[in-house]
Amino acid sequence: MIEWANLNNGFISALLTAIYVVATFAILFVMTRSNKLAHKSLEQAVELERARVRPYLYLTIKILAKRDNNDLIGLPYAYLLLKNYGKSQACNVRIEINPLLYSQPMINGKKIKKIPYFIENSTPNIAPEQILVDSLGFTQGIFEIYEKPVFNGTIKYSDSLGKEYITQYSIDLAVMSNTSSYDEAFS
Repeated sequence: MIEWANLNNGFISALLTAIYVVATFAILFVMTRSNKLAHKSLEQAVELERARVRPYLYLTIKILAKRDNNDLIGLPYAYLLLKNYGKSQACNVRIEINPLLYSQPMINGKKIKKIPYFIENSTPNIAPEQILVDSLGFTQGIFEIYEKPVFNGTIKYSDSLGKEYITQYSIDLAVMSNTSSYDEAFS
């Protein structure tokens, strides 16, 4: 056997070289596939982290009992709340609502049309856990303005990196028409 190997050493060297080349290509293929999978896994981890820390805006109405000067509970009073439940700042916040939500408070004996500030104007930024609040007035006034007080719309905003988000919402005040008010802090 040794004698055969000595006589055919060129063939054996060529055969071993061919095996090394095939093995190198196999390792290259496996490592390329492994790197692609690792890259995909890293992209998913980055996307999950972005989703975890992104801003999440929510628009709702809170009804509280308006108190008089003697601290007695009075009529139900509505507030519009916009809260960022996310872990990062929401930028360039724009709210669209249909029908347009407004109240008609009496100022100097005249009813005026008052649209909540953050619906009428865009908001440059809302920090995490921050709540923007604007009054809508007594709920009785809302039911006088709107025959069917159901409001649909979108909240458009971006994160600090410029990625845009759109949240759709629906607020149905008709279900609150016969409810009594409650009195607690905004949460």
